[in-house]
Amino acid sequence: MKVKINEEGYLIIPAEISEKFFNTFSISVVYKENQLIVFPVKEEAGGIILKYKNSKGDRSALIKEFLPPNFKPSEKNAVWNENLNALLINI
Repeated sequence: MKVKINEEGYLIIPAEISEKFFNTFSISVVYKENQLIVFPVKEEAGGIILKYKNSKGDRSALIKEFLPPNFKPSEKNAVWNENLNALLINI
């Protein structure tokens, strides 16, 4: 799976991934050991707003505060972790 993090610090999740794993309107993000861990979060629990980016169903969320200072925008590999119920993104 691939996701993109753009120059403004938005995480772009393609429709195929968001439809399967992110049926919520918010996420929680943790940065740990050069990896972003992205959890789907129920609306009443708060979190970062996960917006619809386009009519295809791609989603986006502003995550720049979780990125390291030397981060370069690019497409990243992502893996769904069933044990954590989270998307793991190596950065």
